[in-house]
Amino acid sequence: QNPGVDGIVFTGSKEVGMRLIRENAARPVPRPVITEMGGKNPALVMEDADLDLAVTGALWGSFATSGQRCTATSRIYVHERLYSKFEEAFVSSAKRLKLGPGEDPATDVGPIINGVQLKRIDAYVRGARKAGARLLCGGAIDRDEKRRHGFFYAPTVFSKVDRSMKIMREEVFGPVVCLAKVKNFEEALQ
Repeated sequence: QNPGVDGIVFTGSKEVGMRLIRENAARPVPRPVITEMGGKNPALVMEDADLDLAVTGALWGSFATSGQRCTATSRIYVHERLYSKFEEAFVSSAKRLKLGPGEDPATDVGPIINGVQLKRIDAYVRGARKAGARLLCGGAIDRDEKRRHGFFYAPTVFSKVDRSMKIMREEVFGPVVCLAKVKNFEEALQ
């Protein structure tokens, strides 16, 4: 509401973003507003991709910061000719990621922000399994005694997902990614 504000850029929940948009629209002279209210960021791996580079990029795009950033990769569309090799390499790499405290240089995937978010991630994963998604790795709250003072979720990968599933439509904000096989670039975009 401050008259000195020339524009608004917001990253956060849909509820708060919609409130900002409504309040701004009610002003005599609305300001420019940009919002990012939950992303389902895709990566596309087409048949001409360098497999090792694609796996590495997708791995860190998905699991760095424990998947808790608005630009985290949460869906990976892979060309059918490369899919089997990509899935095998990606899942194998995800299984080797080390959970631990963020300040430990050996840690690949740090903690989840709090217990509420940890339970929310687990609910998405359980819902995906119930909807028929195929769990390839992870899929559980980490119960290792060494990490009992934090909120950790195993890097999780699903296949056999489709657009009707909540796991493919809503932002999980955690270390969870879905793999989908596509015939071509146009299908990936669709």
